[in-house]
Amino acid sequence: MNTSTPQQPKPPSPRKILLIGPPGSRKTTLGLQFPNVYVEDCDRNLDGPEHWLRSNGHKDLSYSYNNVRYDASSTMRDIGDCYNALCDDLTLIANSPKDFAQFQTIFVDSLSHVNEFLIRHVLKKQAKTKNPMEMEARDWSPFKSYAYILLVAKLEQTNKHIICSCHEIKLVENDPKQLMVERVIGYEPFFQGKVGDIIGAFFTDVWRLETRLAPGDKSETILQTTRHAKCEHLKNSLGLPAELVLKDGFKTLEPYLKGLFV
Repeated sequence: MNTSTPQQPKPPSPRKILLIGPPGSRKTTLGLQFPNVYVEDCDRNLDGPEHWLRSNGHKDLSYSYNNVRYDASSTMRDIGDCYNALCDDLTLIANSPKDFAQFQTIFVDSLSHVNEFLIRHVLKKQAKTKNPMEMEARDWSPFKSYAYILLVAKLEQTNKHIICSCHEIKLVENDPKQLMVERVIGYEPFFQGKVGDIIGAFFTDVWRLETRLAPGDKSETILQTTRHAKCEHLKNSLGLPAELVLKDGFKTLEPYLKGLFV
């Protein structure tokens, strides 16, 4: 039995952080800046963020990655095989602690592609002859089980900090005061099979990123950490402000992450 006391509090557990936001909100850019990061590249979208970082004062950027879409012989995998490939690599990390000791953080980029990996994995396992590419009601239960295996068992067995990125869906409704005009009423993570409805339960923190126009025709990255009317998934276990301008990217977060990532 373990005991947490004021004199000897429980050691901090690895954090699991979900970054949600629209395309171009710099989720990948932020994920790449975490210390000693190993990227599970699921969407082959590292070139743009890496170029932006190296062109904006991060010339010493260094990270390792596994291209989930390709096998060891550089042959593109069938999408139905990518889920197992991702799980296998996470198992390798867990079972080879010395080989991966230099990595502090695992960054899965992005769960929106993993969502499709899961669908194709389920369809392949079902081996249906009628409508083989169409998910039926009975297929969503195994989908949820496989999602749980990945988001909980496989990620947590690495015993490292976890960062996952995920695109968001805008929830809109017609504006009663303006015909043919829609207004945004909320944001949801893009993850199907009802998993998106409870995805925050799999993470210690859920943060939302967006870019806004700043003075001088520049853009700034905004990090939201506390649930609000338009996004109830947000979680904040690290004492961050409800909204934070990431003027220096990850360095802006460092004061709040000391003892964990720094």
